[in-house]
Amino acid sequence: MDDPGQWGTPLRVAVLHGALSLDRQDGSETERREINAAVAEMAEAIANALRSTPNAQVLVHGISHPRGLLGWLRRNRVNVVFNVCEFLDGSEIHRIPTLLERWRIPYTGNRAPVVRLTSDRVALKCQLLRHNIPTPPFRLLHAGDIPDGDLPFPLIVKPAKEHASVGIDDHSVVQDAKALRAQAERVAAEYGWPVLAESYIEGSEVTASLLEEHDGLRIIGLREFDFSQVPPGLPHIITYRAKWEVESEDYKRIRRGPAHLSPETEAAVRAVTLKTWNALGCRDYGRIDMRLDAEGRVFVIDVNPDCSLEIDSNWILTALEEGHTYETALRRILWLAVRRGRRHWE
Repeated sequence: MDDPGQWGTPLRVAVLHGALSLDRQDGSETERREINAAVAEMAEAIANALRSTPNAQVLVHGISHPRGLLGWLRRNRVNVVFNVCEFLDGSEIHRIPTLLERWRIPYTGNRAPVVRLTSDRVALKCQLLRHNIPTPPFRLLHAGDIPDGDLPFPLIVKPAKEHASVGIDDHSVVQDAKALRAQAERVAAEYGWPVLAESYIEGSEVTASLLEEHDGLRIIGLREFDFSQVPPGLPHIITYRAKWEVESEDYKRIRRGPAHLSPETEAAVRAVTLKTWNALGCRDYGRIDMRLDAEGRVFVIDVNPDCSLEIDSNWILTALEEGHTYETALRRILWLAVRRGRRHWE
């Protein structure tokens, strides 16, 4: 039995996503409405794909705070949650899996400790180093810190408590102490102190997508970013706009496709990917982002345990290249949660 539709218990699936309150003080109301509309559209696309599952009813629910969530789940007799909640007002997103486990409701994706760890760039890097997984050298900067030259330039400056390219733009790579101070202050003004400064690895960027298949965990594919169309003088990095804003010039000037690596480099990438996944305790599906330097050395720069599942996302495109359809990929993820929920239903 490897499909959620084969389970005898009727499935009441809730696709759970985040929604920003329109009365928040940060950003404009127009921006919040646009973000909410995009996230709701993604959740509806996932729900439509899951509705191909026999014996399943699929609902969509957006929340800005977990308050009232249990009541909604009970009223709608939800017995499995497809969790794509990436933000909440005033709450950390790891609270969702924490609460679902407390309420004994099976859900897709990773458990709270993994979600919390990977939302904090510094904590993630420290955990990687504990397991001897290569990641760029870094330093944590606090307000008033004076760079002492312990890390050679160039450096890339990032918010310490974010991930998924949040806070990264064309000014993020700095070449000297003056630019480092200026960029650190700009980042801190929006995201707060401390700020992360890490060695900038000049080279290619590769992502590995993973999925627990019928025969166990698989790296379903490797994709590479081609920076050859980036104008001279701009860094070869995935900015926030290059990752999320498909109509932006940042996005359009970076080509994406299957990675073309030497056998030795591909073997190294795959080994680091699996070691990272297992060391962090990830499950179900996810993506690991790496940089390769001129010598072919692999450095982990980000881990996305519950990565985006939009139809044009990196993970979904990889799954499609490997023979999945949008529906079969999402149903596989759903089945992993259904399988865990058996013990509550039998």
